[in-house]
Amino acid sequence: MIRHPEGGEAAKDLLSCHPDLVAGKALKLSGSLRAPFFEHRSLMKMRITAEKMYTKGAKYGTMYKIKPKRPQGPAARSNILEIGPPVPPPAAAAGTEGDTAMHEGHRQRIRSRLYQNGEALSDCELLELLLFNAISRKDTNPIARELLDCFGSLAGVFDASPRLLVSVAGIGRSTAEYVYLCGQLLRRAEARKEEARRRLMSFSDVHSHVCERFAGRLRERLELYMVDANFLLLCTKSVTDIRADEVALDMRTLGYILGEVRPYAVILAHNHPSGKPEPSAADDASVRRIAAACKDYGAHLSDSLIYAAGEVYSYYRADRLRALGID
Repeated sequence: MIRHPEGGEAAKDLLSCHPDLVAGKALKLSGSLRAPFFEHRSLMKMRITAEKMYTKGAKYGTMYKIKPKRPQGPAARSNILEIGPPVPPPAAAAGTEGDTAMHEGHRQRIRSRLYQNGEALSDCELLELLLFNAISRKDTNPIARELLDCFGSLAGVFDASPRLLVSVAGIGRSTAEYVYLCGQLLRRAEARKEEARRRLMSFSDVHSHVCERFAGRLRERLELYMVDANFLLLCTKSVTDIRADEVALDMRTLGYILGEVRPYAVILAHNHPSGKPEPSAADDASVRRIAAACKDYGAHLSDSLIYAAGEVYSYYRADRLRALGID
């Protein structure tokens, strides 16, 4: 059996080197060419015939309309004689694998920079990072630059409608919808920024806030309210435990949160499911440790409150902070 794995154009060469096929005695011509193998002809003679009848072979190949066909099985078999050198598989586009690896490494590096110090990133880098979520495995830096060049600034990008965004090269409909959604969220958050932040300046403010947070809770819960210099609430950290009547706060976790939020003051609150708001010795010890941790990060503990059955006990109002040596 003589078979050429390429079919198509390469089959014309096979036509020219096989006398029976040139004479038209072959019964079938397709991507796999079948004909008797003549043992009295050596491979060298067949190659000489192929060179002499190249043009005729091309003519017969066109006449019989040989169609390409994918090779079946391995190219080298005991009953198959390949004429011509093996054809290597099509090479991948130059630089494709390297570019992909480079982009993956770049994404990891810029994400690390965001985690460590996001404020140091430029507008283009921030927009590039945002586009990571909408465009996978593609360099988004040129797209981010094109967006900023088209709309002038980040505000212009997020104010643009989806129909305008898709006019930028590299931005499809789904990406345009994602960027527009981010802009909508930013506008709503900015519009409601002041009204959403709660002020905890007076005891009345803190009392009502604690009652709202702890009413109806059957397990002990610890909360830290971190406020700025205007006593506007920055962050709330809540801690619960599998035990119903006890809760513990890890000092390392507290230090991490204080270092990230950088509050002006901290207000501590927890509940007593037993129904008695009076502090215990364990409560006093926890207040001392938390006050010391706040002081290490430039904040001060302004009050500690205990909620129980609708009543609120205040360390500050009872002058218990001073008795514990907390300034």
